[in-house]
Amino acid sequence: MRTFIVFVLLTLLDLCLPLYHDQFALHIPDGAQYADDLAHRHGFINHGQVQKNAKENIHEKI
Repeated sequence: MRTFIVFVLLTLLDLCLPLYHDQFALHIPDGAQYADDLAHRHGFINHGQVQKNAKENIHEKI
């Protein structure tokens, strides 16, 4: 029962608080060098290409 109450409280907190993260996936057809330059200009780090088998974890409409 205690686990259920903790689960409900964490779920409610998750609904109330916005979630921000600093990781993004972009489609950049101009190549890896352009992706590196673009990331550097905006203060990000390019961690390379997303693996094809990880595609199911990416929301297609965002």
